[in-house]
Amino acid sequence: MNPFAYDWTRGTVSGFLHLVYRLRVTGREKLPQSGSVILAANHVSYFDPPVVAVASPRRLTFLAKKELFAYPPFGRYLRAVGAYPLDRSQGDTAAVRYAVTKLREGNALLIFPEGSRNIDGKAEAKNGVALLARLSGAPIVPVGIVGTEATRRLTQIHIAFGDPIAYDEEVHKGHAGLELLRDTVMQAITDLKTVARERSAKVHAD
Repeated sequence: MNPFAYDWTRGTVSGFLHLVYRLRVTGREKLPQSGSVILAANHVSYFDPPVVAVASPRRLTFLAKKELFAYPPFGRYLRAVGAYPLDRSQGDTAAVRYAVTKLREGNALLIFPEGSRNIDGKAEAKNGVALLARLSGAPIVPVGIVGTEATRRLTQIHIAFGDPIAYDEEVHKGHAGLELLRDTVMQAITDLKTVARERSAKVHAD
């Protein structure tokens, strides 16, 4: 990551999101200020990664589909702002190792448990978020985003951060444990989307 490129991009996008989409953030203080942490968010739009990056007080690293890196200049830019290519067609051990290394170094990592944009709400979440928590020991902060599904209508975007969810070796052991942690995270994201919608509605009512 190039800190200058990241901060410049974040600042530029922040102004755009606040001006055009009236971005609102709830629960930012729940994100640990230091140490490894996984941010797990719902995903319906290409806007979601920059929205979370702007809302987060910490610099984030990302896993992004490898197709985005096909054009070399853009690929270099993505790496400069903290992204790493992920091959979604197979188990990408290199991406997993990268993510675990970054977490063990004390970084904040953003991932989308559904693996790709879940536009119709039918995609099932994968165990990746739970596996990364097991391998790294990092807590998971669930993130709910509303509004990015309707960016063409300039709908207000609201994002809500939830309480950290810790990996427990006893409770989350084995494959069943990974599924339990995954489901716990996804339920928290669903609840946070409701919080975000309610806060957004309150803003409009006021």
